[in-house]
Amino acid sequence: MPSRVYRISPDEARRLFEKNRDILLLDVRQPEEYKNGHIPGAVLLPLPELPDRLGELNVRNGIITYCRLGRRSLAAAQLIADERDAEVYTIDGGIMAWNGFVAKGEVEAEQGHKNRISESWPDIKLDDRFKGYMESGILIADSIEKVKNRDLMDAIEYSMQAEINSLDLYMKISRIADDNIKGLFRDIIEEEKLHLKRLGALLSEHEG
Repeated sequence: MPSRVYRISPDEARRLFEKNRDILLLDVRQPEEYKNGHIPGAVLLPLPELPDRLGELNVRNGIITYCRLGRRSLAAAQLIADERDAEVYTIDGGIMAWNGFVAKGEVEAEQGHKNRISESWPDIKLDDRFKGYMESGILIADSIEKVKNRDLMDAIEYSMQAEINSLDLYMKISRIADDNIKGLFRDIIEEEKLHLKRLGALLSEHEG
C-alpha cells in the first residue's frame, strides 16, 4: 500500500493550517521542549507516549506532525498513518526550520475575551482566580513591570510574544469547542492576528 505520509516545508504547513483550521498540529517533542517554545496551536503528544495514545487522535480532519528537526515527527507520522489509516503531513526540518513566532508556556485569558466567552459558553465559569491575568498567563501588573524599563523594540517584541501565546490558546480551543461556539473563537483568533500585525507594523516602522 502506498505511503500516506507527506513531507512538507514550513511554508506548506502554514498554508495547510490556514486552509484547514481543524487540522491537528501535533508536537511530538518532550514536555520541556514544548514549554520552551512551540508552534501556535500545537498539541503536545511526546513520541514515547504515542503508541499507547493513538486512539486519542482525531484523524478525521488531518494531522501535521513536527519535532525539533523532523526525525521524530517523521517516525510519528508513519506510525499514525499505518495504525490509524490516516493521511499525515510532517514538517521537514521541524521547529528549527519554522522561522516564525513560537508560543511559550501555558496561557489564560484577558477580561474582554473572558466576558465574551462567558456570555456565549455558560458552562465555563471564570472566577476570581483569573482576575488580573493576561491571555499569556502573566499578571497584568507583572507585564507592566517587565516592559516599563525596556526600550521600544524590546517592549514591542515582548508584546508580540504575549499575542502569540494568546493566539495559541484560542487556536487550541477552537478545535475542541462545540460547533455552535467555534465562530466566537475564530473571531477572537482573527482579532489576535490583527493585534500581531499592528505590532509587526510598529516594529517595522521603528526599525525604519
